[in-house]
Amino acid sequence: LSSSDAFVAHCPSVRRKGGAMAGWDLEKLKKLQKGPSASRIGVKVEAYAQWDPLSRELLGRLEENPAQLQAAERAADRMLQTLSSICSRLGLVGDVKAFGSFSSGLKRGSSDLDVSLLTPQGAPQPDGRVALGQILQKLPSSCENVTKVFMARTPLIKFTDADSGLEVDFCINNQLGYRNTLLLSAYCEFDIRVKQLGRLVKDWAKANGLVGTAEGYLNSYAYMLLVVFFLQQCSPPVLPNLQLLAKEAVPVVDTKWDYEDVWDTKFFEDAGSMERSGNTMSVGELLVAFFLFYANFDFDRHAVCLRLSRERVPVNKFDLTTPTNKEQWYVEDPFDLRHNLAAQCSPQARAKILELMRAAGVSLGGGGAWREVCQPKQDDRHFIRCRVTASVTPLLLHNEFRPLGLQRLYYPRPLGLRAGAVGKVEPQAFLEFGSSRARRAAHIKNEVYIGDCQVIMMDAPVAAFEEATQAWSYDLHEAAPEARPPRGMPTSEALEAALAAPLPSDDDDDFAECEEDKDDEQQPSMLWAGPPVLAYQ
Repeated sequence: LSSSDAFVAHCPSVRRKGGAMAGWDLEKLKKLQKGPSASRIGVKVEAYAQWDPLSRELLGRLEENPAQLQAAERAADRMLQTLSSICSRLGLVGDVKAFGSFSSGLKRGSSDLDVSLLTPQGAPQPDGRVALGQILQKLPSSCENVTKVFMARTPLIKFTDADSGLEVDFCINNQLGYRNTLLLSAYCEFDIRVKQLGRLVKDWAKANGLVGTAEGYLNSYAYMLLVVFFLQQCSPPVLPNLQLLAKEAVPVVDTKWDYEDVWDTKFFEDAGSMERSGNTMSVGELLVAFFLFYANFDFDRHAVCLRLSRERVPVNKFDLTTPTNKEQWYVEDPFDLRHNLAAQCSPQARAKILELMRAAGVSLGGGGAWREVCQPKQDDRHFIRCRVTASVTPLLLHNEFRPLGLQRLYYPRPLGLRAGAVGKVEPQAFLEFGSSRARRAAHIKNEVYIGDCQVIMMDAPVAAFEEATQAWSYDLHEAAPEARPPRGMPTSEALEAALAAPLPSDDDDDFAECEEDKDDEQQPSMLWAGPPVLAYQ
């Protein structure tokens, strides 16, 4: 089945004209269609919520705290001004611009802020890592948890604005990221349902642990491309193809793939002036149809490709720029034609995504509630994972991260591959922290050398930790508890008392002296939780 055929064949309750779902109050729908709001999709979606229980629930979930949003916007404006001032003082030419969900219309009050210095085309291009290193030195003291991520394909620095808690990612010359943001912003401007459906799908994917290329899944941006492509494929389409409507080329030079590419990033930018779609489906109907559309999409032959999308015309993935195979999904970046955003999606992840999409479509289509398919799992464990060499011992990891709040260390056993493990398994160490804030602070150690290994740290969801322990055997090391000062003792006195206190003796069951530091008076003595307390099963 082609993508459009699958939509019709597997969504027989969705009528093509108007998109009304069978069994719903069609007389009320007809009255709405004849009313004065018929030309305004956003108004009509709100009107549907009066009689569509699913849409009413969904729109309630989409409500944001206005005060929180305004505070986030003020913090973002302040950080943009701060970074722009730093770049100006350093003589870096260009404009500091926000991109990503914060600027595309998809932001939440808790969204991170993605920022890039964009230098004019033809102007001297600064070395990204050098420029970021200079900017890092000029950040004000209110910027906490400053983290270098220089080994990434797009180098960046990360930090937290202490005054607001806003997380900021700053990079140099992410021209494609900025143009991608403008494209999504234009689609969001064209129809309010883009923003609504996009937020819901991203919430669903995150709640079900389906986000993250490191775990073999799709990233949040890829899910937004799925949403836009689906809305272009509806009949009648909710969205036009803004790239096909553009006339004048907008070339952007990019060196992400280690050589210079020039991509055409044109699209029709005045989307707000265009006539709206005749598709009158509510956000609830569209959400059900989205899940069923992709649960039955022919990923073996076809691609999700906004650039070439036309109603009821599937895109052959084998005709696109990047070589692929039958099993691999293909989600093409709208501008960077070398970039398949689904290239790292594993067979297990693909199967799970399709399984949960099918289940969500059937549940919601049968009258189920959103909370039944999008319920975040409550778990107070917060993990970082990193690959380690044999020289990076549990002791070294403990000494490095215990001051930052490490609670438990799960260290992979040599030759610990479990029987029945599926796919390629690479053992990694998992570090557990008691809060997301402590985990974020620990990232300041990213790319530092521990032993002979430069440690690359990544957040890991609980599901990734559980999958890893099913495939590999781990030893669990409990971190030594922090010394607690006597009640009422001032902080400075408590610190002096802690430094003066003798270390536990070798006979202590809970602690053991660090063998590697016995003969090295230059090394500070550290508390160590000793050998593994148990083999993690």
